[in-house]
Amino acid sequence: MSMFLDPSTIVWNRFQGLEPREDKWIGDIDFWESFNTVFFASNGMEYVRARDSNVEAWVTAEDRAPFSNMVEALLPRLAENNDLARIDMVILAHWLPDLHLGSSVTNFAMHALGLDNARGFAISDRGLTAPFYALDLLSRCMNNSKVKKALLLVMDQKHLLYRSALVDQVKPENSGLAMVLSSETKGGHVFAGYARKTLSRNDNLAGHLSAMAHEMGIDLRRARVIAHDEVLAYLDDGISRTVIDPALMCAAPFCALQTAAGFGGPFVLACRQDDILTIVGFKPVGGDHAA
Repeated sequence: MSMFLDPSTIVWNRFQGLEPREDKWIGDIDFWESFNTVFFASNGMEYVRARDSNVEAWVTAEDRAPFSNMVEALLPRLAENNDLARIDMVILAHWLPDLHLGSSVTNFAMHALGLDNARGFAISDRGLTAPFYALDLLSRCMNNSKVKKALLLVMDQKHLLYRSALVDQVKPENSGLAMVLSSETKGGHVFAGYARKTLSRNDNLAGHLSAMAHEMGIDLRRARVIAHDEVLAYLDDGISRTVIDPALMCAAPFCALQTAAGFGGPFVLACRQDDILTIVGFKPVGGDHAA
Protein backbone atom coordinates (compact mmCIF):
# COMPACT_ATOMS: atom_id res chain seq x y z
CA MET A 1 0.00 0.00 0.00
CA SER A 2 1.32 3.45 -0.92
CA MET A 3 1.72 6.52 1.29
CA PHE A 4 0.57 9.92 0.08
CA LEU A 5 1.26 13.53 1.03
CA ASP A 6 -0.16 16.78 -0.30
CA PRO A 7 2.79 19.17 0.22
CA SER A 8 0.51 22.20 0.00
CA THR A 9 -1.22 21.17 3.24
CA ILE A 10 1.97 21.13 5.33
CA VAL A 11 1.89 23.81 8.04
CA TRP A 12 4.92 25.27 9.80
CA ASN A 13 6.17 28.33 11.59
CA ARG A 14 9.05 29.97 13.40
CA PHE A 15 8.13 30.54 17.03
CA GLN A 16 9.17 33.09 19.61
CA GLY A 17 7.86 33.30 23.16
CA LEU A 18 5.22 30.59 23.63
CA GLU A 19 5.90 30.06 27.33
CA PRO A 20 6.48 33.08 29.61
CA ARG A 21 9.39 32.53 31.95
CA GLU A 22 8.79 32.55 35.69
CA ASP A 23 11.12 34.12 38.26
CA LYS A 24 10.76 31.12 40.57
CA TRP A 25 12.65 28.99 38.02
CA ILE A 26 15.87 30.73 39.12
CA GLY A 27 15.66 28.58 42.24
CA ASP A 28 15.93 25.45 40.09
CA ILE A 29 19.35 26.31 38.64
CA ASP A 30 21.30 24.01 40.99
CA PHE A 31 18.97 21.14 40.12
CA TRP A 32 19.62 21.58 36.40
CA GLU A 33 23.36 21.91 36.99
CA SER A 34 23.22 18.52 38.72
CA PHE A 35 21.26 17.15 35.77
CA ASN A 36 23.98 18.35 33.39
CA THR A 37 26.67 16.72 35.51
CA VAL A 38 24.92 13.35 35.42
CA PHE A 39 24.04 13.70 31.74
CA PHE A 40 27.63 14.41 30.74
CA ALA A 41 28.91 11.56 32.93
CA SER A 42 26.47 9.13 31.28
CA ASN A 43 28.15 9.98 27.98
CA GLY A 44 31.66 9.58 29.37
CA MET A 45 32.30 13.33 29.56
CA GLU A 46 33.27 15.70 32.36
CA TYR A 47 30.93 18.60 33.03
CA VAL A 48 32.65 21.83 34.03
CA ARG A 49 30.05 24.38 35.06
CA ALA A 50 32.11 27.47 34.24
CA ARG A 51 32.87 26.13 30.77
CA ASP A 52 29.79 24.13 29.81
CA SER A 53 26.76 25.59 31.57
CA ASN A 54 23.96 27.34 29.72
CA VAL A 55 21.42 26.80 32.50
CA GLU A 56 20.82 30.43 33.46
CA ALA A 57 20.22 31.46 29.85
CA TRP A 58 17.92 28.43 29.41
CA VAL A 59 15.88 29.35 32.49
CA THR A 60 15.60 33.08 31.79
CA ALA A 61 15.11 33.06 28.00
CA GLU A 62 12.22 35.23 26.82
CA ASP A 63 11.66 33.21 23.63
CA ARG A 64 10.96 29.78 25.10
CA ALA A 65 9.00 27.50 22.76
CA PRO A 66 8.18 24.03 24.14
CA PHE A 67 7.09 21.44 21.59
CA SER A 68 3.60 21.02 23.06
CA ASN A 69 2.99 24.74 22.66
CA MET A 70 4.07 24.47 19.02
CA VAL A 71 1.63 21.59 18.53
CA GLU A 72 -1.15 23.67 20.09
CA ALA A 73 -0.43 26.46 17.60
CA LEU A 74 -0.10 24.24 14.51
CA LEU A 75 -3.00 21.79 14.84
CA PRO A 76 -5.83 24.29 14.15
CA ARG A 77 -4.06 25.38 10.95
CA LEU A 78 -3.48 21.78 9.89
CA ALA A 79 -7.16 20.96 10.44
CA GLU A 80 -8.18 23.59 7.89
CA ASN A 81 -7.15 21.31 5.00
CA ASN A 82 -6.95 17.86 6.64
CA ASP A 83 -9.35 15.51 8.41
CA LEU A 84 -7.56 14.80 11.68
CA ALA A 85 -10.29 12.65 13.25
CA ARG A 86 -9.04 9.42 11.65
CA ILE A 87 -5.36 9.69 12.62
CA ASP A 88 -4.10 6.36 13.96
CA MET A 89 -0.41 7.16 14.49
CA VAL A 90 1.42 10.30 15.69
CA ILE A 91 5.20 10.61 15.40
CA LEU A 92 7.41 13.43 16.63
CA ALA A 93 10.78 13.73 14.88
CA HIS A 94 13.42 16.08 16.27
CA TRP A 95 17.13 16.60 16.85
CA LEU A 96 17.44 19.27 19.55
CA PRO A 97 15.55 18.36 22.75
CA ASP A 98 12.24 19.74 23.95
CA LEU A 99 12.33 22.42 26.66
CA HIS A 100 10.12 20.16 28.78
CA LEU A 101 12.40 17.16 29.11
CA GLY A 102 10.52 13.89 29.38
CA SER A 103 7.09 15.21 28.39
CA SER A 104 5.13 13.21 25.80
CA VAL A 105 4.39 15.54 22.93
CA THR A 106 2.64 12.81 20.93
CA ASN A 107 0.29 12.08 23.84
CA PHE A 108 -0.44 15.80 24.05
CA ALA A 109 -1.32 15.86 20.33
CA MET A 110 -3.51 12.75 20.58
CA HIS A 111 -5.37 14.20 23.57
CA ALA A 112 -5.85 17.53 21.80
CA LEU A 113 -7.35 15.72 18.79
CA GLY A 114 -9.46 13.34 20.86
CA LEU A 115 -7.74 10.28 19.44
CA ASP A 116 -8.52 7.32 21.71
CA ASN A 117 -6.98 4.50 19.67
CA ALA A 118 -3.94 6.13 18.04
CA ARG A 119 -0.35 5.17 18.81
CA GLY A 120 2.46 7.67 19.23
CA PHE A 121 6.18 7.93 19.88
CA ALA A 122 9.20 10.14 19.18
CA ILE A 123 12.24 9.66 16.94
CA SER A 124 15.49 11.44 17.82
CA ASP A 125 19.22 10.70 17.99
CA ARG A 126 19.32 10.54 14.19
CA GLY A 127 20.44 14.12 13.63
CA LEU A 128 18.76 16.14 10.91
CA THR A 129 17.45 12.99 9.23
CA ALA A 130 15.03 12.03 12.02
CA PRO A 131 11.97 12.97 9.91
CA PHE A 132 13.38 11.08 6.90
CA TYR A 133 13.57 7.95 9.03
CA ALA A 134 10.06 8.65 10.35
CA LEU A 135 8.72 8.72 6.79
CA ASP A 136 10.36 5.37 6.03
CA LEU A 137 8.87 3.89 9.19
CA LEU A 138 5.39 5.22 8.42
CA SER A 139 5.61 3.92 4.85
CA ARG A 140 6.40 0.43 6.13
CA CYS A 141 3.53 0.63 8.61
CA MET A 142 1.14 1.60 5.83
CA ASN A 143 2.47 -1.13 3.55
CA ASN A 144 1.40 -3.77 6.06
CA SER A 145 -1.91 -1.97 6.68
CA LYS A 146 -1.23 -1.30 10.36
CA VAL A 147 -1.58 2.45 9.76
CA LYS A 148 -4.00 4.23 7.44
CA LYS A 149 -3.40 7.86 8.37
CA ALA A 150 -0.60 9.48 10.33
CA LEU A 151 0.39 12.83 11.79
CA LEU A 152 4.10 13.67 11.57
CA LEU A 153 5.38 16.48 13.79
CA VAL A 154 8.87 17.87 13.13
CA MET A 155 10.28 20.24 15.75
CA ASP A 156 13.43 21.74 17.22
CA GLN A 157 13.98 24.55 19.72
CA LYS A 158 17.04 26.69 20.24
CA HIS A 159 17.79 26.59 23.99
CA LEU A 160 20.01 23.89 25.52
CA LEU A 161 20.99 23.40 29.15
CA TYR A 162 24.64 23.24 28.12
CA ARG A 163 26.82 25.06 25.64
CA SER A 164 27.21 23.56 22.18
CA ALA A 165 29.63 24.67 19.47
CA LEU A 166 27.30 23.16 16.87
CA VAL A 167 24.33 25.16 18.09
CA ASP A 168 26.48 28.32 18.15
CA GLN A 169 27.44 27.63 14.53
CA VAL A 170 23.96 26.83 13.18
CA LYS A 171 22.09 29.43 15.25
CA PRO A 172 18.85 27.42 15.22
CA GLU A 173 15.43 28.97 15.51
CA ASN A 174 12.41 27.59 17.32
CA SER A 175 10.64 25.80 14.47
CA GLY A 176 7.71 23.44 14.21
CA LEU A 177 5.96 21.66 11.36
CA ALA A 178 3.02 19.29 10.99
CA MET A 179 1.88 17.13 8.07
CA VAL A 180 -0.65 14.38 7.39
CA LEU A 181 0.29 11.22 5.50
CA SER A 182 -2.33 8.77 4.30
CA SER A 183 -2.79 5.49 2.45
CA GLU A 184 -5.56 7.21 0.47
CA THR A 185 -5.32 10.25 -1.76
CA LYS A 186 -7.13 12.39 -4.31
CA GLY A 187 -3.92 13.99 -5.53
CA GLY A 188 -0.63 15.30 -4.21
CA HIS A 189 2.50 13.14 -4.14
CA VAL A 190 3.24 9.51 -3.38
CA PHE A 191 6.19 8.59 -1.17
CA ALA A 192 8.84 7.06 -3.43
CA GLY A 193 11.33 5.80 -0.87
CA TYR A 194 14.13 6.33 1.63
CA ALA A 195 17.83 5.66 1.12
CA ARG A 196 21.11 6.39 2.89
CA LYS A 197 24.73 5.90 1.94
CA THR A 198 28.04 6.45 3.72
CA LEU A 199 30.37 8.58 1.60
CA SER A 200 34.14 8.74 1.50
CA ARG A 201 36.11 11.95 0.91
CA ASN A 202 36.53 11.31 -2.83
CA ASP A 203 33.01 10.02 -3.53
CA ASN A 204 30.94 11.52 -6.33
CA LEU A 205 28.05 12.91 -4.30
CA ALA A 206 26.02 13.93 -7.34
CA GLY A 207 26.44 10.48 -8.85
CA HIS A 208 25.34 8.72 -5.68
CA LEU A 209 22.38 11.08 -5.28
CA SER A 210 21.29 10.41 -8.86
CA ALA A 211 21.65 6.63 -8.43
CA MET A 212 19.72 6.62 -5.14
CA ALA A 213 16.90 8.62 -6.74
CA HIS A 214 16.94 6.31 -9.76
CA GLU A 215 16.27 3.35 -7.46
CA MET A 216 13.10 5.18 -6.40
CA GLY A 217 12.03 5.69 -10.00
CA ILE A 218 13.02 9.37 -10.04
CA ASP A 219 15.12 11.06 -12.71
CA LEU A 220 16.94 14.00 -11.09
CA ARG A 221 16.80 15.91 -14.38
CA ARG A 222 13.01 16.04 -14.03
CA ALA A 223 12.90 16.51 -10.26
CA ARG A 224 13.45 19.29 -7.78
CA VAL A 225 16.18 18.65 -5.21
CA ILE A 226 15.68 20.23 -1.78
CA ALA A 227 18.82 20.35 0.35
CA HIS A 228 21.52 22.46 2.02
CA ASP A 229 23.84 24.56 -0.13
CA GLU A 230 26.72 22.12 0.43
CA VAL A 231 24.74 19.34 -1.27
CA LEU A 232 23.28 21.44 -4.07
CA ALA A 233 26.74 22.75 -4.98
CA TYR A 234 27.62 19.30 -6.38
CA LEU A 235 24.67 19.15 -8.80
CA ASP A 236 24.66 20.07 -12.47
CA ASP A 237 23.35 23.56 -13.21
CA GLY A 238 20.34 22.22 -15.12
CA ILE A 239 18.82 20.44 -12.12
CA SER A 240 15.95 22.27 -10.40
CA ARG A 241 16.72 23.00 -6.77
CA THR A 242 15.55 24.70 -3.60
CA VAL A 243 18.03 25.63 -0.89
CA ILE A 244 16.85 25.15 2.69
CA ASP A 245 17.31 27.38 5.72
CA PRO A 246 19.63 25.49 8.12
CA ALA A 247 18.27 27.45 11.10
CA LEU A 248 15.02 25.50 10.73
CA MET A 249 16.89 22.28 11.54
CA CYS A 250 14.88 19.06 10.99
CA ALA A 251 11.86 20.93 9.62
CA ALA A 252 13.89 22.78 6.98
CA PRO A 253 13.47 20.41 3.98
CA PHE A 254 9.75 20.09 4.58
CA CYS A 255 9.24 23.84 4.98
CA ALA A 256 10.90 24.19 1.57
CA LEU A 257 8.74 21.35 0.20
CA GLN A 258 5.58 23.19 1.23
CA THR A 259 6.84 26.39 -0.38
CA ALA A 260 7.62 24.52 -3.63
CA ALA A 261 4.38 22.50 -3.63
CA GLY A 262 3.33 23.93 -7.00
CA PHE A 263 6.24 22.25 -8.79
CA GLY A 264 4.78 19.62 -11.11
CA GLY A 265 7.49 16.98 -10.92
CA PRO A 266 9.05 14.70 -8.31
CA PHE A 267 10.84 15.95 -5.22
CA VAL A 268 14.06 14.63 -3.72
CA LEU A 269 14.86 15.82 -0.19
CA ALA A 270 18.53 15.27 0.64
CA CYS A 271 20.71 15.69 3.72
CA ARG A 272 24.43 15.09 4.17
CA GLN A 273 25.53 14.84 7.78
CA ASP A 274 28.59 13.12 9.23
CA ASP A 275 29.51 11.80 5.76
CA ILE A 276 26.16 10.05 5.41
CA LEU A 277 23.92 11.04 2.51
CA THR A 278 20.22 10.42 3.22
CA ILE A 279 17.36 11.08 0.84
CA VAL A 280 13.61 10.66 0.57
CA GLY A 281 11.61 10.97 -2.64
CA PHE A 282 8.08 11.95 -3.62
CA LYS A 283 6.47 11.49 -7.06
CA PRO A 284 3.34 13.30 -8.27
CA VAL A 285 0.24 11.16 -8.25
CA GLY A 286 -0.73 10.15 -11.78
CA GLY A 287 2.46 11.60 -13.28
CA ASP A 288 4.81 9.69 -15.55
CA HIS A 289 8.16 10.58 -14.03
CA ALA A 290 9.95 7.26 -14.06
CA ALA A 291 13.72 7.28 -14.34
